[in-house]
Amino acid sequence: MFDKIYSTVKRNGGFLTIKMERLRDVYGVSKLGPRVIKKIELQLKAARLKSVDPLTLDRSDKVRLYILDGREEELVNAFKNPGSEFDDILSRASNNRIDYLNAIERIAEIVDETLE
Repeated sequence: MFDKIYSTVKRNGGFLTIKMERLRDVYGVSKLGPRVIKKIELQLKAARLKSVDPLTLDRSDKVRLYILDGREEELVNAFKNPGSEFDDILSRASNNRIDYLNAIERIAEIVDETLE
């Protein structure tokens, strides 16, 4: 069900900002409710995706999805959990030839928005 979104997230470098309305439409319902949110979360997990922040009931809200079991999940967890073991993950990522810096900057923005 969410395989196309997974492909889009992957093509987008492992992260994707998407409106709740789009997730609702892909799931195939007309309204978002707590049970629908829970089912969408399960479908996302089945597609190896997760939202950085909790999914919301407002169809116009944007959420950021990332790929589970990959560098994206490791980076999100490192940013959300301060500690020297996570600093090492972030340091390694910033020194990697692959462009982790964009991902780290995106995660920092998300964390800052969450903390406000």
